Amino acid sequence: RDQPRSRGLGDVYKRQIAKEAKEKLGHTKCLAKTMHGLAFGVMREYMEAPAQINARSFMSSQIMSRFHVPDVKGWGDYRIAAAVSSTMSKYAASADSSFSTRHAEAALMEVLGDPDFIVSEEKAEFVRDTISKLSEPLKLMAFEYWGECMENQLYSHDMYLKMLDGIPELRENAFARYKYVMIDEAQDINPVQRSILTKTGLPLVAVGDPFQQIYSWRGAENALQQLPGRELFLTQSFRFGENIAVVARKILDSIPDGGPEKRLSLIHI
Repeated sequence: RDQPRSRGLGDVYKRQIAKEAKEKLGHTKCLAKTMHGLAFGVMREYMEAPAQINARSFMSSQIMSRFHVPDVKGWGDYRIAAAVSSTMSKYAASADSSFSTRHAEAALMEVLGDPDFIVSEEKAEFVRDTISKLSEPLKLMAFEYWGECMENQLYSHDMYLKMLDGIPELRENAFARYKYVMIDEAQDINPVQRSILTKTGLPLVAVGDPFQQIYSWRGAENALQQLPGRELFLTQSFRFGENIAVVARKILDSIPDGGPEKRLSLIHI
């Protein structure tokens, strides 16, 4: 914390990309790290290696025996335990400060499907009934197990990242060296990552393309629409030639909402 804020931080999504970015930025004052790498760096004094928090570890905790879980067809102890683990993951990926039945509902719909989009009314009603019966006990058990894990200094990758969002001192320690943050693939970061970045108070430069979003299925959001600031467009590509661009424009023109606001204007090989 005693080091001056003399560097920028390039926040990238994948470890391999971070490695490549480090090599390319080696002669600059900008460091490249993943968000998890940054979080792990300040959580080391509170934990050893990241823990495996899953259905098996939850069942070993004996927490389920302290709660009444309604009987639902097809939902045995192991499946309930897996849903508790998933509820914890949904909370960890959110920008929420406390557990909610929304996290349990999201965990259940990930397995059962969204009842509003299920064609069979009979099946949709079963899913609604399951969500109604299980979301509250799942939330309570997830909250209980989260607290027990913290007491025993057991943190999964999701959990130690969540600590940066909820504990200002940890967040300050993680970002104390930097004057600004550059975020790559901003269309695929999740709400907790966006929350952490905005809470730093540092200038942010977010780069991404909402039409290349591929991780929404696991909770990613298009942070380009959520982050404050001025929007600039990159309209020049060095990746392909005009022959590919012609086809790409036709595909984008077919998108119901009209596609990107700006199109590639200059193409170079």
